Amino acid sequence: MERGAGGPEVAGPPAVVVDASVAVKWFNPEDFHEEALALRDDHVAHRIVLAAPSLLVWEVGNALRYSQELGAGDVKEAMHDLIDLQVVLYEPEPGWLEEAVDEAFQGGLTLYDAGYVALARHLRARLYTADDRMVDVAGKDVASLISEYRQGRRG
Repeated sequence: MERGAGGPEVAGPPAVVVDASVAVKWFNPEDFHEEALALRDDHVAHRIVLAAPSLLVWEVGNALRYSQELGAGDVKEAMHDLIDLQVVLYEPEPGWLEEAVDEAFQGGLTLYDAGYVALARHLRARLYTADDRMVDVAGKDVASLISEYRQGRRG
């Protein structure tokens, strides 16, 4: 179910781009864990469709790998759970890939982070992140902090 990828838009729940800083919170209780779970639960309930660059799976796995509380088995289970959530994962395409490079150079973001911003722009979707800098660079018309999710939650 690719939306905004150049083809006709499919009626259904709105796409929401999620970055690794939010997805990690699904598996690791930390600040704004509840808001991240509310976003995930809205996806599971089909109120929204979560989307991300395919890099998400590796970024989340890597972040969890360095958690003091988790072992290899926990990280494997979390990665399987992440895949089972059926977040729509986008492989790089020339259009938004080039936008990501521009975002990285113009905004001083890593190319990884710029990929989330560019995908959100490409899909005309809201990006949720825990990274203040990404919101500053992307602008509040595109990105929001996960701490604000409850305020905007549909229900």
